[in-house]
Amino acid sequence: MLRKPVFVVVAVTCYLALYYGLFLGGAPASVIGGLYAGAPFLVTWMVIVILKYGAYKGKELKADEEWGYEDQPKESLGVLFPKTSYKDAADQ
Repeated sequence: MLRKPVFVVVAVTCYLALYYGLFLGGAPASVIGGLYAGAPFLVTWMVIVILKYGAYKGKELKADEEWGYEDQPKESLGVLFPKTSYKDAADQ
């Protein structure tokens, strides 16, 4: 269970939400300080578990493909500005 990325993400998120709630609720400084001191270790644990045991469920790239965003057309990736100017877009 401690090696399942979903469990780890939920546990660390709940921990940080508890910290935030207690912080806003005016909990004693010793409680807030203790939770704050433990947060970096939990976040580091979460990152290690995700990188080590997480599984990628996206499509696999072919030999001639490069990584990109799946929700963007391939032609628009890697371009700082679109091929049409603002003036051309306003005329349409």
